[in-house]
Formats: sequence, C-alpha cells, structure tokens
Amino acid sequence: MEKLKTVIDEYNKPDKKRFDEHAFASALRALFPPRESGEEIPFELKAESIAFDLVEDYRSDNYSWGTYFGPMWVSSDGKGNVTEAPSIQFITKEVLEYWEKRIDETVNPILKARYAGLVWDFKEKQTGEKPNFEICKKYINALIEIGKGDYHGVEIYTYTKLKQALKWAIASKDTGLINDAKNTLIVYEKANAKDTLPGTWGQSMKWLMKNPKIFTADEELGIVTDLQERLERLKAMDIDGVDKEKFDPWSIEHNALLLADYFNKKGDKVKEKEYLDEIRDSINKVLPSAAAMQKTAWLEKIYQLYVKHQFKEDAEEILKEITKYGEATVDEMGQVAVPFEIPKDKLNEYLEEMTIGGFEDVILRFVSQYIPNKEDNKKQLLESAKNAPLQFLFTTSIVDEKGRVLAKVGGIEKDLEGQLLLHISNSLQMSSFFIRHLLMKMDEKGLLSKDSILEFLKKSPVFDEKRYVFIEKGLDAFFANDYITAIHLLIPQIENVVRTIIEKTGGLTLKPSRNGGFHLKTFDELLRDEELNKALGEDFTNYLRILFTEQRGWNLRNDVCHGIASPGHFNYASSDRVLHALLCLGFIKFEDK
Repeated sequence: MEKLKTVIDEYNKPDKKRFDEHAFASALRALFPPRESGEEIPFELKAESIAFDLVEDYRSDNYSWGTYFGPMWVSSDGKGNVTEAPSIQFITKEVLEYWEKRIDETVNPILKARYAGLVWDFKEKQTGEKPNFEICKKYINALIEIGKGDYHGVEIYTYTKLKQALKWAIASKDTGLINDAKNTLIVYEKANAKDTLPGTWGQSMKWLMKNPKIFTADEELGIVTDLQERLERLKAMDIDGVDKEKFDPWSIEHNALLLADYFNKKGDKVKEKEYLDEIRDSINKVLPSAAAMQKTAWLEKIYQLYVKHQFKEDAEEILKEITKYGEATVDEMGQVAVPFEIPKDKLNEYLEEMTIGGFEDVILRFVSQYIPNKEDNKKQLLESAKNAPLQFLFTTSIVDEKGRVLAKVGGIEKDLEGQLLLHISNSLQMSSFFIRHLLMKMDEKGLLSKDSILEFLKKSPVFDEKRYVFIEKGLDAFFANDYITAIHLLIPQIENVVRTIIEKTGGLTLKPSRNGGFHLKTFDELLRDEELNKALGEDFTNYLRILFTEQRGWNLRNDVCHGIASPGHFNYASSDRVLHALLCLGFIKFEDK
C-alpha cells in the first residue's frame, strides 16, 4: 500500500493546513481499485475512507445513530428500509483498533482529531468497551490545536471543532483543558470576526450564556463590550451602500438578539427591551424600500421576538402595522394557472359510469369517490417531493384576503403532517371540476333533487327531524345557485349531526366553563374525538377537518361563522363539497348492540 502511505504522508504534516476531512477522503477514494476489476479494497484503505467519509456534528430529524458522527448519505425506499453510506456496520472492532493506533501515529491535528473523536464516539457503542479518557483528552487537545493554528481556514468548521472541544473539556472538569478551550475560542473569534458575517462572531457569547461560571468577570465584560461596539458599527453603515459599507439589518438582528438574550438572563428587562428595539429600528430603516409581502414577514419576525420576550404592548403595536400591510400583500400575489386537458369522450364515459343505477347506488359511488384517502395522498406527496424536492423545502404561509397569516406549513422533513394537509386541500380543489360535472349529470338524469336528498337523509338516525327545515331551505338555495345561503344553512347542520354521532357513541360533547357550567365543544374538537374517529374512520374525519375546521385546509366552518369569508368564497366548489359531506353523513346507520 505504497500509494496509501504517500497520500497519508502528504496530509500528515504539522504544517499542512487549509484542507478539510472530505478533501482527504477524496484523495483516498482515488486509490480504490476499479469496480470491474473485482479487486478487494485493502483493509487499511477502507478504514481510512470510512473515517473521513463520516459527517461531523451529524443532525437529522428522521435518522440518527445517536452519535456525534453520522453517515454522509442516507436514503429510504418509503417502506422502512434504509440505506446509509458509510454504514455503521462497517465500524467494527478491528476498524476501531486501527483508528486508535492511528491517533498516536498522526501529527496533523485535523487527522488526529478525527481518529480520536471516532474512537471516543463509537468504541463503547460498537464493542461495549469504554474508551480510556486519555483518548478524549487527545481529541480535545487536537481540536484546540486546529483553532490555535487556524488549520481549517473556514470559520464555521473551526467553530464546530471548538464547540466540541469546550463541551468535552467542561465534561472532564479539567480546569486546564476548560481554560485552554475557552481562551482559544475567544482569541479565534477576535481574530476572525467580520462585522457583516454573523457566523464569524457571537460564539463566545453563546457559551457565556450557557456556562457563565467558566468565564471570569473581565472575560464576560470583554465579550459583551465587543458585541456592543460591533452593534454601533453596524448601525452606522450606509443605507444605500454608497459612501460606506451597506446597512445590514440582519447582522444587527443577530447581534442585538444575543445582547437581548444576555440581559434577559441577567434579569435586566430595560436593557433587554433596548436591544429588541434596536432590531425594530433597523427593520424600520429598510421597510420603505420593501414590497408589502416582505414588510409583513419582517414585522412578523419582530412581533414573535416581542412575544417571546414578553413585551405585550410592543407586540400589539407590531400587529397593527402587520394589519396595515396585509391587503397590499394579497394584491402583490399573482395567480398561477395550471391548465390541463380532458378529452370530452373520456369525461362523458366517466360520468356515465358514475351515474349507473338508482339514487342510493349513485350517491354511494359519489361519496366514496371523493373522500380523500390519507395513505394514497401521502404516497402522492412523497413522490412529488422526490421528483421536485425544492418546492417542499421551504415554509408556506397561508394568508386570508387581508394578508393576515392564518397558518404556516414547514418543509416536508419537519412538517410532513402540515404538507399532507395542504396536499389534500389542494387535491380537493382540483377535483371540484369533476364533482360539478358529476352533479350536473345526476341532475340531467333526474337523480338529484331536493326531495330525493331529503328522502335519503331521513333514513339516517343521525339527522334531527326538527332540523329538516334548515336542510330543506339550504337545498332550495343550493339548487337555485344561491351558494351564500346554502353554505350558511347547511354547515351548522353538519356540525350538529357530528355532535349527535358522538353522543350516540358514548362520547362527550361538553366541556367545563371557567365561569361554571359547560360549553359545547368546538367543531374542531368534535372532529378530533376518538369515538368519532372509530365510528367514521380516520379518512372521513380527516376530510371533514380539512373541509371545515383546519386552517391549513379549506376551513369553511370557521371562515363562514367568524365572518372571514368574502362573497367570492361562496362558490359552487365550496357548496358542492358541503353537499358531498352532507350526503356522506346520510349513509350512517347504528347497529343494535
């Protein structure tokens, strides 16, 4: 393995700098024999490659070994089968023994830190044998040396290593190691901080707030003063970037928020608010040149900060400003049209097949077809995310007509449930075309009328005969295309039917009032009832929630009853879905026990 020795010798020099672990891994992979040769990869080369392919400070919400280092690459087939590279199975006792031997053979701190860190991280997990703490000390010292000698040259890499050094130094309770790691962090930050690059400073303050006892009073004062002086320099930058460096509110935010959090821990509410106000002032400087949508997003961020720090009056002031820009936000949004073509003969064929038979046969087919299946939609969503991942990485804000943010849906990795609700909600919208044509076809064949629907609903025990008058008038309005009246009349009857089902299945529809007595549970609380879910099935209750009470869905009940919905919301698509939900409930029967 002369070639391997040559590569190792090239990197294993005390003065070899400005490279990272992946550069070394790439040099190692270049030594692999071609796959077609069938030649086996030598053990030493394989062990070295695994060591430097692993990711430091590995973080994932979906997959973890429970270790500091993790796989470079993970994929899943959606059925619970996971492929990882490198696999943790490759980290055998023999590989760990090789890494442990390499610690003392190595002089370059980047390489030494990697070998020592891996042994410290994996030895007990993979072999059941606790590593000697001397290995941890070698790990800490190598990490500190990387910072002192500025080996990486990229601040973010160095801070990751110094963070790990300080963590284990504190755990060791070794005062000498703690002071060495802490002082290296402070000195490195002073030497490498760039005012307009927040990632290059603020690390010492974070550790000061997390572990104040390891810092002297002078060190604490120095860290705070350094941030305060930087804030003044950032505030003095030029708004147009003509005569001086361009004003950057985001650097000010990062700086001032560190100071606000620091004074919060000190119990100094006056100083805490002073630095939150600095963030507000910096945003106000750039608001005039921003679009309404940007203004709303920036103000919402300030609002959240005031709420988090419990400055209620200031938060309420920001809410007023957000409301002011809301309608302009909506005006800035453009509509996105997605045209699709459906051959007329195919549509007619579908409509004919759906309307074969008598009234109840057709209605059963209709309600079954348009209750969304949660698992099917989840598969569709994941497939879409696989084919076009970018659109599922970002947070989506759902706003009303005045631009007020009603709900947010995170990226698919962190908010799969929210993305699924949004996907189903959009699917309901897409199917409106087919529902409308199907209802028209049923009407054309004489299958759909107020009388036929009423006769059908009266067979179900969940409808109160005293309320037939509301349903009758709602149906009159529906067939007269008076969607405003139909929706207002029918939604409350659907809510009442759901309440009746819960009562008949032994569930609770009341909750205690703080003033004594009881309140009826909200429609959303009813739709989350376990007994209802058992009785109607998860797909149907999930559908009703998306349709009536879910802010990430259509939310018809709440928008209508709270006066949020504008006349444009009372359209054929909404009324058709309300009728569909009503007809679904008509099939409910109770079995005698």
